[in-house]
Amino acid sequence: MSLKRKKELEDLVIYHKQKYYKGEAEISDEHFDKLEDELKALNPDSYALALVGFEVMEDKIKHDKPMLSLSKSREIPDVISWMEGEKCFVTYKMDGSSASLIYEKGAFKIGKTRGDGIYGENLTKYFKYINIPKELKSKELKGKDLEIRGEVCITKNNFDDLCVEMEKRKLSKPKSIRNIVAGLLHKKTDLDLCKYLDFIGYEIFCEDSNIKTEEEKISVLNSEKFVTPLFCMVENEDDVTNFINGYAEAIEKYEFLTDGLVFSVDSIENQIDRGFTGHHPKGKLAYKFKSDTAFTKVKDIIVDVGRTGKITFVGIVEPVELSGATVQRVTFHNVKYIADNDLNIGCEIEITRSGEVIPKHERTIKKNGIYDVPKVCPICDTEVKMNETEVDLFCYNQVCKSKLYGQIANWIKTTGIENIGDGTLGKLYDEKIVTDIKSLYTLKESDISGLEKLGDKSAKKIVENIQNSKTMDIVTFLKGLGIEGLGRGVSKLIVEEMRTIEAIKRMKYEDFVSIKGIGEILAEQILNGLNDHGWKMLSELQELGIEVEDMPEQSDVDSGDLSLSGKTFVITGKLSKPRKEIETFIEDRGGKSTKTVSKNTSFLVCNEKSSSSKYIKAEKLGIEIITEDQLFSF
Repeated sequence: MSLKRKKELEDLVIYHKQKYYKGEAEISDEHFDKLEDELKALNPDSYALALVGFEVMEDKIKHDKPMLSLSKSREIPDVISWMEGEKCFVTYKMDGSSASLIYEKGAFKIGKTRGDGIYGENLTKYFKYINIPKELKSKELKGKDLEIRGEVCITKNNFDDLCVEMEKRKLSKPKSIRNIVAGLLHKKTDLDLCKYLDFIGYEIFCEDSNIKTEEEKISVLNSEKFVTPLFCMVENEDDVTNFINGYAEAIEKYEFLTDGLVFSVDSIENQIDRGFTGHHPKGKLAYKFKSDTAFTKVKDIIVDVGRTGKITFVGIVEPVELSGATVQRVTFHNVKYIADNDLNIGCEIEITRSGEVIPKHERTIKKNGIYDVPKVCPICDTEVKMNETEVDLFCYNQVCKSKLYGQIANWIKTTGIENIGDGTLGKLYDEKIVTDIKSLYTLKESDISGLEKLGDKSAKKIVENIQNSKTMDIVTFLKGLGIEGLGRGVSKLIVEEMRTIEAIKRMKYEDFVSIKGIGEILAEQILNGLNDHGWKMLSELQELGIEVEDMPEQSDVDSGDLSLSGKTFVITGKLSKPRKEIETFIEDRGGKSTKTVSKNTSFLVCNEKSSSSKYIKAEKLGIEIITEDQLFSF
């Protein structure tokens, strides 16, 4: 019976791998994992477990070190037991295609897939178009022979641009963002479509490297301008639980798809001591969220408006139990998603919840007609229109209440203004005290102190924090504008190329498109957003004393300076420089800036003794407290 079942499982695993890589997945990730786990139990050496979706690799290259898979867990107690009391580094587990980059004397030579773990497929010609450093320059890696491993992924914005581009070329449009990467990496034509992909680096193999921890590894990759996954350091069950809970909320807005977390023993020496099995390293562990599935009926579709004017949709469904919670809301994304998946009020659907705060629509079981797409904005009644990608509906009314509130909230978060949470901003907005971004900078203490639960002390703190945010770098300013697609990553690409605000103001469409990582649709979105309101806002804010600082000359920043690598900082109290500038100083030198004091905090940056909760907790935990001047002298 076991032999018959083994053959059956091998056939199923191979079939579903091939379907996944063709973009025609028929089962959920968790269902596939269960098939693999059952096969592993019967035959851990089965050839089906090693095969990638394409059975024949046309140009095989052997890996110097096997690219092993990771052992998986779905239970927090199992993770704690595996940690064995060691400090561990946790990163998002990126959902794409595993890849390896070979550098010789610091220059990129070969790009290859994971393949079967022993041999990978040579995909160097595709990496010509993917945004990776072609020459390594940091002190740690310059001029050396080494291997960098990671995941080739695509952002949600780039996926939309890719769909438009493929339609223009009369190519078959991708059905799913989850498996388009593997499809592009095996196309025989239109290889330049790989310009929409990103390589996320997380592993370095270099024999004469001095890198001793996982955190240092990510710092070095960041210094080389590799995109890296989000991360955290954990030491105990509370840390693990808190990060997992935070992940569940963060992935809703994260630009890349992820399918869990990767826990690594932070000390590389300790990782090596733990050893390897034939299939996975013992010093690393993948945590995958338990997925739960249910069937329900759509009762209503709620329409909302974001800060950019994008119209979003949430399905209200008949209540069902998923992963221990009662679910009544499901993300429906945009009008294109609704049309492609035959969603409408009254239809019956299958939904899953696997780590996300809001569950995902898996498939539509029973249709119920065509959804009546809204013609006007639900907030301001202005006519809505499709954007350039023909994916999203937008409200283009610049004074739409929902957009204005979202833009103010985004500015506050981006510039790091403290003490103005949603509750406080809601009061200021409802009372028409803060109506747009520039009105923040004319706020007086008397405007605030009379509001419910906001006395003189709160008013003074808020005004001080707003005034302290009046100097910022260009990246912070651009992200703060809230333009569709202009997040911190894209802003950095632009600033690294142009360096000054005046140079960016002179940019034309062709200049944006020429920057690697910015496609035609995104370029148009950014240019329209800057011309429509971005430069006007800059002028208005400069009249109120806001300073946007140009990027320093390259010689002013040592790209190989990793003096703060492995150190975590929390910043609090009155500062002589903008908080974002201090955070950038820390991050440019390999350090990490967080908002919460914990056992993992290396230093609290505070210029004077304080009664704040951060200061008190730092003293209690014995964390060293330093001034700004001491930080800059490291």
